[in-house]
Amino acid sequence: MKLMARFMGSITLALCLVVPAIAQEIEYFDGHPAVAGELLVKFRDGNGQKLRSDPVRMRRYQVQQALDLGRSGYTHLRLSLRVARRTLLEMALALAQDPDVEYVEPNYIVEATAIPNDPIFSQQWALQNIGQNGGVAKADIDATTAWETTKGSKANVIAVVDTGVDYTHPDLRDNIWSAPKEFTVTFSQTDKITCPVGSRGYNVVANTCDPKDVAQHGTMVSGVITASGNNAAGVSGVNWTGSVMALAFMDSTGRGSVSNAIRAIEFAIQAKKALGDGANIRVLNNSWGGSGFSQALLDQILKAQAAGMLFVAAAGNTPTDLDAQPQYPASYTSAPNLITVAATDNKDALATFSAFGLKTVHAGAPGVSIATTAPGGQYQLVSGTSFSSPITAGVAGLVLAACPALETAALRKVILDSTDPIPALAGKTITGGRINAYKAVRNCAAQQGTPGFKIAATPATVTLNPGGSVNVAVQVAAVGGFNGEVALTATGLPADVTGVFAPAAATPGTAVTLKLTAASTAATADATVSIKGTSGTLNASTPVSVSVKQIIPKFTITVLPGSVSLNPGGSETVAVQIGASGGFAGAVVLSATGLPAGVSGVFSPATAVPSTAVTLRLTAATTAVPTTVDAAAAIQGVSGTLNASAPFVVSVKQAVRGFTIAAVPGSVTLNPGVAVSVAVQIAASGGFTGPVALTATGLPAGVSGVFTPATAAPGTAVILKLTADPAAAVTPAAVTVTMTGVSGTLTANAPVVVSVKPTASFNLTATPASVTVAKGATASFTFAVELSGSFNQTISLSLSGMPANATVSTAPAGPGKITLNITILASTTARSYALTATASAGTLRKVASVTLIVN
Repeated sequence: MKLMARFMGSITLALCLVVPAIAQEIEYFDGHPAVAGELLVKFRDGNGQKLRSDPVRMRRYQVQQALDLGRSGYTHLRLSLRVARRTLLEMALALAQDPDVEYVEPNYIVEATAIPNDPIFSQQWALQNIGQNGGVAKADIDATTAWETTKGSKANVIAVVDTGVDYTHPDLRDNIWSAPKEFTVTFSQTDKITCPVGSRGYNVVANTCDPKDVAQHGTMVSGVITASGNNAAGVSGVNWTGSVMALAFMDSTGRGSVSNAIRAIEFAIQAKKALGDGANIRVLNNSWGGSGFSQALLDQILKAQAAGMLFVAAAGNTPTDLDAQPQYPASYTSAPNLITVAATDNKDALATFSAFGLKTVHAGAPGVSIATTAPGGQYQLVSGTSFSSPITAGVAGLVLAACPALETAALRKVILDSTDPIPALAGKTITGGRINAYKAVRNCAAQQGTPGFKIAATPATVTLNPGGSVNVAVQVAAVGGFNGEVALTATGLPADVTGVFAPAAATPGTAVTLKLTAASTAATADATVSIKGTSGTLNASTPVSVSVKQIIPKFTITVLPGSVSLNPGGSETVAVQIGASGGFAGAVVLSATGLPAGVSGVFSPATAVPSTAVTLRLTAATTAVPTTVDAAAAIQGVSGTLNASAPFVVSVKQAVRGFTIAAVPGSVTLNPGVAVSVAVQIAASGGFTGPVALTATGLPAGVSGVFTPATAAPGTAVILKLTADPAAAVTPAAVTVTMTGVSGTLTANAPVVVSVKPTASFNLTATPASVTVAKGATASFTFAVELSGSFNQTISLSLSGMPANATVSTAPAGPGKITLNITILASTTARSYALTATASAGTLRKVASVTLIVN
């Protein structure tokens, strides 16, 4: 016969405490969860009988049920929240005005201490650092304290712009966004994609609505944000409950393009507009970078800002100062919705591989040895700013769960204002601090404010021709859960200018247009118009500058970047933008003046209308003499009698002859007896041609490294093969190995982070080895499973060789142990029985033998 028993997760057999979910809706009051539509009221007469006997007041407050709480003096009110369309705060304020009410408070939700039962949580120092693995206690984001207030929400979607996600992963599948209905995203009239109900996001590369992870990076990032918490499996995300939309724009090699990134973000923006609350995307996580400045990508990030999305970016895994050597999107300092994050370790030090920047990088977050999900139901320890970014995006999710009315600017502010100052980030980041989830959740209520609304108008300055019209977009935004209707008016209009709102009254989020029209006889005038919104006793306004004048058509010239440095014999390209005003639509002829001797410029095209993409390619002859003073050049544009120019700086510099080296990936994990290859890149400057001799120092004990080839010129494909011998010592923490390239007197270094971890496996043992038992009695054997490495699979245990008709029962005997009690029948033949226990997990098999002697 066969007896089957299962060891799940971390092989810990223990009683499970199941806490039933609260059935009521949850609303956050001052940052703390409370039962939506319920209040505790202290009446001056000690009970709610007076209220219950007054049907007028019962209807006024939309009371469905009033229950006295014994002799406590309190009454528990259940209100019709959906009918009243009011927040807890509004209802509490209304009740507090009743002369029979002494005071009112929410029906707060309380829970057990927020420590999840996920078996790998003990390794997640980033969420709770108690000094494990040599770390420093409290060098974490204080997630467990934040979880006492909120553990996340599915109402706010975090879009992971990456390689996709394994949405079937047992620790992720419950927290993956799913389309509530079919919707269409339009990139152009001939380029549209319709995604069905239940789709999980978008794959840009394949142009499908299936964002299944094509590599593994996106799955790892998503697990950091919202792996299911307290489900007795794997790890816990920053959010126990959440909603991740996967936007795959990189291929299986982990590479993507700016155009694909823009397309992914565009999908998110249009999906949010099409589905509303069904795709309430509030955060974009971007664990990628390294590109040059792209105006197109910056414009798309600003478009995401207008759509109410926070843009969280990884600082990068090269230990450089982004203030001096910018990389994008991390360095888009002009984007008001951007948070750029560096990596810290479990001792609150800046990670050795992390980029930084006092004017560029906003804060730090844990990014070394982060336990997270991997495709195929697996788990892995990973390092990089790629994982500091989703920790921060996850904190944004917690804040939005506690304070859902926060606008993007307030969300960003509360996160950055709530960091923990640490010495390692002082002078290295804007805040000088590490992200703190608890402080952010605690402080968000102050940012959210009391119920109300804000009015905004775009553009804030308009000019009208007599007889012309201009549309102004008006936004009504809620504060503190406000959802009432706002009546709109415009005062202070110039004479002969009229303004019409469509619609004239709107709830927050409704698209409103104010059409301003000047009569053909309108005189020249300048005025500050006040757009005012009124809802009951609440009001808000915003100014718009309105001018009436005869607008003269004209154009402007802009050049990006504004400074260019050329090597003799080299070329650089700048972007030229032609802007129009006053209805100008003519063709502009372009030329460049003031270029240094030996430098030529070619426009493509040389004549263009506004908004045409124009480039100027600057080329320095090989004989061009380096300039000692940068030339003040200009781009000139002429169209009929109109002209405009834009200055820019051009210099010819002799590039410093040298080289750099880099490793891809910058962090690897080895198993004893297994080899891993790292690509080594040699890049030249100033005409350097090599060769470069390569060595690696600082390898962990038992690890060898071989370069192929060991000497190479720039551009040559080089591989560093790292091999851990079978007896290699396991490294408790990652080791930074230094790659060094030498060519004559020139040297360059690059780090590679190396860890040696044991092979994931397990062993099976049995005690005692032999048991003698009389007929009709019971024998007991205890089988124990001991894990090694990061093993976390399900193990099946079978037992063969049993006496005929013997009965078996099981009992837990402690973590990873199970006792089998074998009851022998009186009719069993007296002899020795060889029993074999087999433990199976995938292709792994472990056997333990015991002897049962019946006499």
